[in-house]
Amino acid sequence: MHTFKKTLVAAALVSAGAAAQAEVSGSVGIASSYLWRGYDLGYGSAVVSGSLDYASEPGFYAGIWGSSGDDAYGTEYDLYAGWGGEVFEGFSVDLGYVDYNYPDLAGSADFEEVILGLSYGPIGFTFVEPTTDGADYNYYALSGGFGDFSVTYGLWQDFGAPDADGSHLDLTYSMGDLAFTLSQSDDDGAGLSEEVQFVVSYSIPLD
Repeated sequence: MHTFKKTLVAAALVSAGAAAQAEVSGSVGIASSYLWRGYDLGYGSAVVSGSLDYASEPGFYAGIWGSSGDDAYGTEYDLYAGWGGEVFEGFSVDLGYVDYNYPDLAGSADFEEVILGLSYGPIGFTFVEPTTDGADYNYYALSGGFGDFSVTYGLWQDFGAPDADGSHLDLTYSMGDLAFTLSQSDDDGAGLSEEVQFVVSYSIPLD
């Protein structure tokens, strides 16, 4: 599910909505590990992914993202759709729905989320709410972009187990399609690694 993949579905939610001029686009990528919202889901294993997106002029979009998966859940594909656009000068809104699927587990780990993104200039805020029965958490992220650098602070809030909250701070430097990410987590029982994680990722857009 997952800076590579949620630099993936999250990135897809933002880019697909914003790039409404391109009706169909795609990408392929590889990363040294599967880092998602502070979690190293690949346990240090490399991951390969690809996406195919459709975006209409009014800002509606839909797409599919797939990856070689992680060590916990195996292969994965995600379906997503939503709307994104500038509502007034400098301020943009993105509202999307994501359906996460794990074929290797016969649907037992599948789940869905609604993701709301707000941005003004280089600053963005993301709010995540699960729609799957039994899922009782929220995820919040505040991000900013400054030239080739971007920084994200993410916070997990688990209502079912308050002692399982956690947070992470990611710093990314991008050189075109090549990106380097340092991630530091603060584990409050959420199962996050408190070791500094370093991920190298490379993506190729397919227009």
